[in-house]
Amino acid sequence: MPRGKKEQAEQIIPTHREVGHKSPPIAILVNGPSSSGKTTFCRALHERLTHLADGNHETAFARVAFDDVVLLMSDQLYPISFVKLQGGDLSRLVSRAPQDGRAGWEYVDESSGAGKHGGGPRLRLVLNPHGHRLLWGVHRSWGVHLELGTNLIIDHFLQDADWAEDVLQVLQRTGATVFCVGVYCSLEELERRESSRGDGGVEGRPLGLARRSDELCHSHQLDYQVTVSTDRQSTAESVNSVVAALQDAGVLHPGGPAGRFETPYHEGAHTTVLCSPLTSEMPCLRFSHPTGRLSRTQGRSAPTVKNCSPSGSWARALKSRRSPTCRERPQRCFVNRPTFVEVPLTWLSL
Repeated sequence: MPRGKKEQAEQIIPTHREVGHKSPPIAILVNGPSSSGKTTFCRALHERLTHLADGNHETAFARVAFDDVVLLMSDQLYPISFVKLQGGDLSRLVSRAPQDGRAGWEYVDESSGAGKHGGGPRLRLVLNPHGHRLLWGVHRSWGVHLELGTNLIIDHFLQDADWAEDVLQVLQRTGATVFCVGVYCSLEELERRESSRGDGGVEGRPLGLARRSDELCHSHQLDYQVTVSTDRQSTAESVNSVVAALQDAGVLHPGGPAGRFETPYHEGAHTTVLCSPLTSEMPCLRFSHPTGRLSRTQGRSAPTVKNCSPSGSWARALKSRRSPTCRERPQRCFVNRPTFVEVPLTWLSL
């Protein structure tokens, strides 16, 4: 009997387990409220990780987002309130009146509800059944990418508990290493950014979504490996803290050529990465700020170093090393380690 298209595709495109990848794929799940700077941060993180991969297809990352749900919809399914905000043509819309159930999503006023901020306006994004199906489908498409061995940066907006539960179940079923990043921002800055987002396209947001989503997005007991504060850290500093945490956890594999140096921090650099050509077994080393000389990468113990002076030879700096010892890769979101330095915000393109 002729095989179906699904069986043919499964034979043509093997999963990461079938091709014998050295390690499971990585899913970096980034969560935070509306207008917190997630997209700016994820774009910068994607650029950094692509640079570190240096063309290695096994360590390259793709970037996906919650907003993919909106992009999959016809713009005729946009809600009246959203199209009014953009100055669009209301006559094209399927929805005849606000909250009539025809639009793919709506903004529901919950100003009278309980919440840490209180007051108003406080708006919640509510998907209709079509929107929910698209969201569940997008989650499962990310799972397929991970099954095929593609590392992902996921720019998400986990406003509702069932959204968080569904995406975590999908990611964990793939066998990927799930690494959670929490994006925080002060309410004052969230609302300032929100009020300046009427820039056309899908970036516009009604006033009140930031206030309400700040109450909801971090209320689902997610264990964050690292958190960033986009109102107090620069985008570069936020990216550096996540890259450092990935290396500390042993889930980031440097893909650049041996002997390549990376200096992720800019002014007043706290960390330097060295991929040493001295021995094929030595993992890349991350020289940290004075309280800790070395971090751990690739799930191995890093060598001990007594002299980390950048003015001297790296070969002379390596005075002794322990034998590498393998350890299990974490298979869940990790508990945050508050070990990173926060600096004032320098730029955000929201």
